[in-house]
Amino acid sequence: GIHRGLDAFFAMLGHMQEVWRELKITPQGAIGDPAGEAFALSMLVEGRAHDGAPMACEVFERWIVRDGRVAEIRPFYRDTARLAVQFGIAAP
Repeated sequence: GIHRGLDAFFAMLGHMQEVWRELKITPQGAIGDPAGEAFALSMLVEGRAHDGAPMACEVFERWIVRDGRVAEIRPFYRDTARLAVQFGIAAP
């Protein structure tokens, strides 16, 4: 979904932690300069589902910064079908 503003961003993280317990994010690399206006991050996101089952997903995020502030973060999940199964959602 689209989450605008800092409050919405933190609300989204809170919802994510409701279904993805013991959330652990491990950076795997970056493309570009994180101090610049555009860069990308690769990370492994791991945790447990509400039933305790382990969950993991590789995520690639593109960040856009304007005037020293984050203007956009666009995540790309490597395997959304597998992630949907891990969350107990029917795959699209």
